[in-house]
Amino acid sequence: MDKNNVSLYVPTLDDYWYEQKLLGDLETMYYNAGYESNVEGYDYNTGCITFEPDKWKEKYESRKNAQHFIAYIKDEDKWVGLVSYHYDLERKIYTCGVLIDANERDRAYAKKGLSLLIDVAKKDGVQTLYSCFEDGRGNISAVFESVGFEVIKTYEWTRFNEPTKGVLVRIKL
Repeated sequence: MDKNNVSLYVPTLDDYWYEQKLLGDLETMYYNAGYESNVEGYDYNTGCITFEPDKWKEKYESRKNAQHFIAYIKDEDKWVGLVSYHYDLERKIYTCGVLIDANERDRAYAKKGLSLLIDVAKKDGVQTLYSCFEDGRGNISAVFESVGFEVIKTYEWTRFNEPTKGVLVRIKL
């Protein structure tokens, strides 16, 4: 990967097949399994999220506002993952995330994608971004910290009915 060739691509409705592929891939979504979640289409046992074509237009329309941004991470001519942020009405914060295709991990795409997402959020007037994830999940903590996020809170979660620790991270833009 040449970091200069990595960019963000805002998908059209016709591109949502890629998001469907990512969310339905067992290797890509394994980290997401075992949590209680109210996300539509979430599978507790696999972590996958069903994203069928009949839901694409509704999701596409809901993402057209200033409080939601999603882009696919593109390396030259292929997509390798996605980044997003949205305003969480319940917590009154902007939350963000990164999802890298399992076949493309460990190539610095998460770091580059997050860096580009931060640039977009700044331009959009977002003042602070947050994310939460399981503490110790691969190198994701190091990736977020490498682009300026800091841990501000720890949580006790349950995964597959066993206690696990989670973290809330924040970056002020």
